[in-house]
Amino acid sequence: MARHLTPTGQFRHDFWEHYSLRHPAAPIPADYARAHLLLPLATRTGRVRLGLAMRQDEVRVYVVGAEGEWVAAARRKLDPHEAALQAALGPVPSKKSDPLHEWCVSAQSFDTRDRSNWDRMADWLEGKRQIYERVLLI
Repeated sequence: MARHLTPTGQFRHDFWEHYSLRHPAAPIPADYARAHLLLPLATRTGRVRLGLAMRQDEVRVYVVGAEGEWVAAARRKLDPHEAALQAALGPVPSKKSDPLHEWCVSAQSFDTRDRSNWDRMADWLEGKRQIYERVLLI
Protein backbone atom coordinates (compact mmCIF):
# COMPACT_ATOMS: atom_id res chain seq x y z
CA MET A 1 0.00 0.00 0.00
CA ALA A 2 1.41 3.39 -0.99
CA ARG A 3 1.89 5.95 1.76
CA HIS A 4 0.52 9.42 1.21
CA LEU A 5 2.82 11.92 2.86
CA THR A 6 2.47 15.64 3.32
CA PRO A 7 5.25 17.70 1.72
CA THR A 8 6.89 17.92 5.16
CA GLY A 9 6.56 14.18 5.67
CA GLN A 10 8.06 13.52 2.24
CA PHE A 11 10.95 15.87 3.02
CA ARG A 12 11.65 14.05 6.30
CA HIS A 13 11.36 10.68 4.58
CA ASP A 14 13.86 11.80 1.96
CA PHE A 15 16.34 12.87 4.65
CA TRP A 16 16.12 9.63 6.66
CA GLU A 17 16.42 7.64 3.45
CA HIS A 18 19.52 9.68 2.55
CA TYR A 19 20.94 9.00 6.02
CA SER A 20 20.30 5.25 5.76
CA LEU A 21 21.88 5.06 2.30
CA ARG A 22 24.93 7.00 3.49
CA HIS A 23 25.20 4.90 6.67
CA PRO A 24 23.72 1.46 5.88
CA ALA A 25 24.55 0.04 9.33
CA ALA A 26 22.49 2.76 11.07
CA PRO A 27 19.19 1.48 12.49
CA ILE A 28 16.92 3.75 10.44
CA PRO A 29 13.55 2.11 9.70
CA ALA A 30 12.56 1.89 6.05
CA ASP A 31 10.09 4.58 4.98
CA TYR A 32 10.60 6.61 8.17
CA ALA A 33 9.05 10.08 7.83
CA ARG A 34 8.99 11.77 11.24
CA ALA A 35 11.16 14.51 12.71
CA HIS A 36 12.32 12.44 15.71
CA LEU A 37 13.51 8.84 15.70
CA LEU A 38 13.69 6.99 19.03
CA LEU A 39 15.96 3.95 19.17
CA PRO A 40 15.66 1.58 22.16
CA LEU A 41 18.84 0.79 24.08
CA ALA A 42 19.33 -1.66 26.93
CA THR A 43 22.00 -0.05 29.13
CA ARG A 44 23.60 -1.55 32.25
CA THR A 45 21.22 0.63 34.28
CA GLY A 46 18.06 -0.19 32.32
CA ARG A 47 16.22 0.52 29.07
CA VAL A 48 16.35 4.01 27.55
CA ARG A 49 15.75 5.49 24.11
CA LEU A 50 18.30 7.34 22.02
CA GLY A 51 16.70 10.09 19.97
CA LEU A 52 17.83 11.42 16.62
CA ALA A 53 16.08 14.54 15.39
CA MET A 54 16.01 16.85 12.41
CA ARG A 55 14.62 20.33 13.02
CA GLN A 56 14.52 23.29 10.63
CA ASP A 57 17.73 24.78 11.98
CA GLU A 58 19.57 21.87 13.58
CA VAL A 59 20.02 18.16 14.08
CA ARG A 60 20.29 16.64 17.55
CA VAL A 61 20.93 13.49 19.49
CA TYR A 62 19.46 13.02 22.97
CA VAL A 63 18.40 10.44 25.52
CA VAL A 64 14.97 9.82 27.05
CA GLY A 65 13.64 7.06 29.28
CA ALA A 66 11.79 3.99 28.10
CA GLU A 67 8.32 4.54 26.65
CA GLY A 68 5.80 5.50 29.33
CA GLU A 69 8.45 5.84 32.00
CA TRP A 70 8.20 8.47 34.71
CA VAL A 71 11.02 11.02 34.60
CA ALA A 72 12.30 10.09 38.09
CA ALA A 73 12.83 6.47 37.01
CA ALA A 74 14.53 7.56 33.80
CA ARG A 75 16.84 9.92 35.69
CA ARG A 76 17.95 7.16 38.05
CA LYS A 77 18.98 5.08 35.02
CA LEU A 78 20.61 7.93 33.11
CA ASP A 79 22.46 9.84 35.81
CA PRO A 80 25.24 7.21 36.15
CA HIS A 81 26.12 7.79 32.48
CA GLU A 82 26.32 11.58 32.59
CA ALA A 83 30.02 11.91 33.45
CA ALA A 84 31.04 9.42 30.75
CA LEU A 85 28.88 11.19 28.16
CA GLN A 86 30.34 14.56 29.16
CA ALA A 87 33.85 13.11 28.81
CA ALA A 88 33.10 11.64 25.37
CA LEU A 89 31.05 14.53 23.96
CA GLY A 90 32.23 17.59 25.86
CA PRO A 91 29.79 19.77 27.77
CA VAL A 92 26.22 19.08 26.75
CA PRO A 93 23.16 20.70 28.30
CA SER A 94 21.01 18.56 30.54
CA LYS A 95 17.31 19.30 30.96
CA LYS A 96 16.77 16.98 33.89
CA SER A 97 14.22 19.16 35.65
CA ASP A 98 11.62 19.00 32.89
CA PRO A 99 10.03 15.55 32.36
CA LEU A 100 8.89 16.45 28.86
CA HIS A 101 12.33 17.25 27.46
CA GLU A 102 15.36 15.30 26.41
CA TRP A 103 18.32 14.46 28.60
CA CYS A 104 21.92 15.13 27.62
CA VAL A 105 21.32 16.84 24.28
CA SER A 106 23.96 17.28 21.58
CA ALA A 107 22.92 19.61 18.76
CA GLN A 108 24.52 21.05 15.64
CA SER A 109 23.14 23.97 13.63
CA PHE A 110 22.39 23.39 9.94
CA ASP A 111 19.97 24.73 7.38
CA THR A 112 18.26 21.36 7.15
CA ARG A 113 16.13 22.47 4.20
CA ASP A 114 19.29 22.78 2.10
CA ARG A 115 19.86 19.27 0.77
CA SER A 116 23.51 20.08 0.11
CA ASN A 117 23.94 19.90 3.92
CA TRP A 118 22.46 16.41 4.21
CA ASP A 119 25.76 14.50 3.94
CA ARG A 120 27.26 16.53 6.80
CA MET A 121 24.05 16.26 8.82
CA ALA A 122 23.88 12.48 8.43
CA ASP A 123 27.58 12.14 9.24
CA TRP A 124 27.24 14.30 12.36
CA LEU A 125 24.17 12.39 13.57
CA GLU A 126 25.76 9.01 12.93
CA GLY A 127 29.00 9.98 14.65
CA LYS A 128 27.15 11.20 17.74
CA ARG A 129 24.80 8.18 17.71
CA GLN A 130 27.78 5.87 17.81
CA ILE A 131 29.38 7.78 20.70
CA TYR A 132 26.15 7.78 22.73
CA GLU A 133 25.65 4.06 22.12
CA ARG A 134 29.26 3.20 22.95
CA VAL A 135 29.10 5.12 26.24
CA LEU A 136 25.59 4.00 27.24
CA LEU A 137 26.26 0.35 26.49
CA ILE A 138 29.44 0.13 28.64
